[in-house]
Amino acid sequence: MKKNIILLISCLFVILHFVNLSRYLINFPNWGDDFTFLAYFNDLPNLGGIEFWKRSTEFHGFIHRMVGARLITAFYHFFSDEFNFKIATIFANVLIVSILYPLYQLVKKAKINLWHFIPITGLLFAWNGNMDNYALIGVLVHALSLIFLIWISYWISQTKTRTWGIGLSLIYPFISTEGLAFIPVIMALLFYLKDRKAWIYSIAGLLVIYLYFINYDAQKTATASSVFEKLIFLMQ
Repeated sequence: MKKNIILLISCLFVILHFVNLSRYLINFPNWGDDFTFLAYFNDLPNLGGIEFWKRSTEFHGFIHRMVGARLITAFYHFFSDEFNFKIATIFANVLIVSILYPLYQLVKKAKINLWHFIPITGLLFAWNGNMDNYALIGVLVHALSLIFLIWISYWISQTKTRTWGIGLSLIYPFISTEGLAFIPVIMALLFYLKDRKAWIYSIAGLLVIYLYFINYDAQKTATASSVFEKLIFLMQ
């Protein structure tokens, strides 16, 4: 009975979240970065194999690789020839629901009172709005990053599924840039656990980091003068 009440209340948060999305979202970009997906969507019919790969893996803002977000956009293209910001944003929000399962299991595993799952769901699907969930680039990049983070943590926390978590963490940098910082964390964890896969993962992780920075142009992200100016500003 207790479990059913908790799940029911949590579901109400989720339902209300999508009601608000449907009510307040319009078919218009919230951020300038959202136009990136519109341009990519419109170019998809003309992209061949190699061109599709290059456009899907190219840098955004000279530093981020949003491969996951672009592939979701390509998936959306299979169902529609017209790009609709509202529909795409709602569709991307559906993916967030997938992390409720690992979060629930982690709460149970940590032997935390199950009633805590309600505020966790409430924070994820806040009725007063989360700006990231209402912006296409926010939900496609930041929310997708959260999904990877939670599932990696969940799978790695269990011996039986640790291999899945390890594999997913190597993909993580191409979902969101913070995935690069997650690789050394997984390295340290595997060495701490004395896992036999620690050295293999370390080599694979370094290879992923190398692949990530292919064609990276540091001069376009921050010049020495701009960094110096920012340091002066912070000191003031």
